[in-house]
Amino acid sequence: MIVGDLALAPLARKLRMAGVDALIAGEAVRAGVAATVRSSRKGGGLGRVKIESERIKPMLQRAAVEGRLIVHGGLSKKQRAHGALPGVAYELMSPSTNVAAQFAEILELFNLTHLVDSGGSRCGICNADTWRVVDADEAEALGVPPGVLRETPEYYLCETCKQLFWAGPKYEGAMQELRDAV
Repeated sequence: MIVGDLALAPLARKLRMAGVDALIAGEAVRAGVAATVRSSRKGGGLGRVKIESERIKPMLQRAAVEGRLIVHGGLSKKQRAHGALPGVAYELMSPSTNVAAQFAEILELFNLTHLVDSGGSRCGICNADTWRVVDADEAEALGVPPGVLRETPEYYLCETCKQLFWAGPKYEGAMQELRDAV
């Protein structure tokens, strides 16, 4: 549905949590880096994501062809004069420092506020929506810490990038932030 630049990555991740198809231009999941459930400092989670500058322009062009809305935080006069963005673009009204306001703005713009409580979600790592429910035994084999295993009966594996997620305190806090934004 939308594509943004690296500066809008925090917004894209929030939109993905609500189930909105949100790409980040140039984003790629590092090949050969295992999806660990430990810290991103060890290479898992968002540590697997990088921006490849040579992919930005082709990704924006493909987004325009696909009819995606290109969202940006503002272009310079020079960028505007040179047609920096292909296709249809929307400049956020909310300041770049207020991701919650940007999130609310996009949801209101497209009448998508109902998505926050609908239970749909896309992968925060790769934007896919191909989930598989995983039980505690499989989660343990994937490296989930014992404390989490005792508290959480169900896990969700992204079938595309193989990142594992679960609804714990961090997730609940993030979802509450989304609800508070709308």
